[in-house]
Amino acid sequence: MFILTRQAVLFFSKDRSEKFRIPNGYVGPVPEWVAETKQFQRMVADGTIAVSGSARDKALEKAGETADKKAQKAKERRKETQKGESAGEDAAGSDGGAPSAEPGAEAEV
Repeated sequence: MFILTRQAVLFFSKDRSEKFRIPNGYVGPVPEWVAETKQFQRMVADGTIAVSGSARDKALEKAGETADKKAQKAKERRKETQKGESAGEDAAGSDGGAPSAEPGAEAEV
């Protein structure tokens, strides 16, 4: 399997007897056991690693474009998730500027 990477990564085999280091910007083949790891599959899904069926320039270019699109979508999903979380915090923590009425607290006159 031929890949193109966007960041450096280190893969370990299931029994941790083997490791395979991939540097940033790597273009080349990987062992079959690397492609079977969950880490590899997640990185392909989010666009960090682009997989190509061949070593031809056009195939690598297309795989790179696909990875760019996946990475952009993943980035947008993260932003939406963060935006939703911060909006939820604002709604939950906002009481319209009203003073808090804690038990035992005296009201200001």
